[in-house]
This record gives sequence, C-alpha cells and structure tokens, in this order.
Amino acid sequence: MNNDILLHISPNQYPPLQEDHHTKKIWKELAEGTKEYHVFARSKGNRFENYSEGNLHLHLIPAITEKQWSFVFSSWVMIYYILKYRVNKMLVQCPINGGFTACVYSKILGIPYMAEIHGEEYFRYFEKKKFIDKILDKIQRITFNNAKIIRSLSHKMTEKLRLNGIRNNIVEIPNRVNINLFNKVKENYTISAPVKIVSVGRFVEAKNYEFLIDFCIENGYELTLIGGGHLFDKYKERIGAHKNINLIQWLNQSEFIDIVVNSDIYIQSSVTEGVPRTIIEAMAMRMPIVATKVGSIEGILIDEENSILINNPLDKEEYKNKIEKITQNEELREKIARNAHSDAVNKYEWSKAFKIYKQAIRDL
Repeated sequence: MNNDILLHISPNQYPPLQEDHHTKKIWKELAEGTKEYHVFARSKGNRFENYSEGNLHLHLIPAITEKQWSFVFSSWVMIYYILKYRVNKMLVQCPINGGFTACVYSKILGIPYMAEIHGEEYFRYFEKKKFIDKILDKIQRITFNNAKIIRSLSHKMTEKLRLNGIRNNIVEIPNRVNINLFNKVKENYTISAPVKIVSVGRFVEAKNYEFLIDFCIENGYELTLIGGGHLFDKYKERIGAHKNINLIQWLNQSEFIDIVVNSDIYIQSSVTEGVPRTIIEAMAMRMPIVATKVGSIEGILIDEENSILINNPLDKEEYKNKIEKITQNEELREKIARNAHSDAVNKYEWSKAFKIYKQAIRDL
C-alpha cells in the first residue's frame, strides 16, 4: 500500500455507500493499493452525507438540481475535504463540472490531478458553434492543459483530442467489462421470425430510440429496449398497441443477460455517443452488433470485422439494408460476434483495464 490519499470528483448523484451499484465496484477496485480513496459527489437525498467502508469514503453534498451544472458552483466546498483528509491526488470525471474547481485548487495547493473525458459533448464544445460553447470550451481547455494526466477511452478519442490541440499526457484507459459477470454468451445464430433486436441504454434523446421504435414497427421487427429514463412515457405512447415493442426499466443481471443473448441483434442507434460500456458488454456476450458510426464508436468497432456500422443514424433505408445484410448471412453474423467477443476478452477485460487505470493513478 502507498500513501496516496485520492479525491475522486464526480458531478453524478449517488445513493449511500451501503447500497451496491456498478460504480461502487469501480471505486472499490481503484481504492485497492491506496491509503484512502475519497469520492466527492452529489447526494440523491439532496443533503450532506458521509460514509466509510474500509479505505473507501463517500462524501455527498446536496444535489440542488437534477442537472449537473449546479456542481460548477457547489463543488467549491471540496476544499473542506481536501484539507481535512490531506488529499494529495485528485481524479476528475468531468473537465467542467467539478474539474475546473479541482484545477484551481490544484494550482493553489500543488495537488496533481487526472482529468477524464467520457462523453461526446466535450468535442462539441471544441467546435464553438454557440456562445455558451465558447465559454465551456475555454473552461475545459484550462482543466485539460493543467492536468498531469488526461484519460481517453479509445484511440479515436485520443485522435480527436489531439486534433483539437490537447496533446500532452494522454493515457488510453478503455471502458471495461467484467467477463465473470457476463459469462453467458450467444451460441445459436439462427435468426428468429420476427427478427429480435435488443438495445440497452437510458431513455434519452441521444439514444435515438423514438426513431428506432418507428423503424421496427414499420419493418415488423421485435424490439426490446432496456434502460429506463424520462422518455419512458413518451415511448410507451408512441408504441401504442404494438405488441412487438417492449420497454424494460429494470432487470436483475441474469434476466438481463438472458434477454440479450436470446435476441438476434444488439443495436446501438445513438445520434451521439462516447464509448458506451453497453456495447462492450454486448461484445462480451458474443452478440452480432449493429451500431451508428457516431462520436468515438469507431474507437472500438470496425465495420464488418466486429460489427456492422451505419453511417447515418436517421436513415431508415440504411438501417434496413444493414440489418438485412446481417440477417441474411449467418457466416457474417457469427464472424463479427466472435471477433467482438475476442476484443472484449483481450482489450476490455476488467482486470486488464484496471491495471492501466491504477498505474495512471500511481503515476500522478
């Protein structure tokens, strides 16, 4: 064990530490080898809360609003935790919400930090199409340029960072999948009638699920969407009496895996995307994957090698052609599924990805 006392800064909302969730597993993994691992985030209960479990400590502050932008202002109270626990390293999940605050305190106190980039919205800020984008771009550049390490999720994301002038100290640490959790894989590549399509993701505009629902209704496909979110009621209304479209807000792990592997195709219909963990999980389950070529998807998916890629996320004719291509060719289906599974095991397996992650933290 070293003497690292790390503060992990996130604008997300979390429940008390005694509740199990995927992100807690990540914290516990990263906490191994540190003296103390502190997480500073927003409370789902909208109040100040503090929890400890071994060397893992969770400090929650009032969320104020559902939107993450409030953390730009509320995150300044992190100075209390930095000084109280004598933090000597910081990890920031967002270069703007909490990241800029960490940058300022880093300058004042001489504490190094690693800045992460998870979503495609940051690349839109680089384009500076709107006045607010210009402000956000300036803020994130300050955070990136003062970070000791910048975490990128893929070579495609690294390439885009460098094209936008962010060139120094980039370390590629991909999203990861716990192969032990996704130990059931697709075995039968015979196509169902009707074709069964599944997708996993939040019910938000970026996932393009309204378009996908309409497309599947028009073409007689069976569609299962697993995720939940604020558009659930809107999707339900759009589906109406069509029985081949299923919305699922929550499932336990075994039910979730069964639904995915018993489907014919996993689809990612997003209009914008970073490097979603859900795709890597589908790869681990040896699913034939169809995905839109948006954001940094090409950092993990290669057309006709481990997936079938769609150029235009709003072109129904292209969707139909690509889905017919994969449903009419069993050899292609199985090839891309097996290649995807191989990539999941060799590139994105939990312990391998965390080895890189932990080394980056030690190098801060």
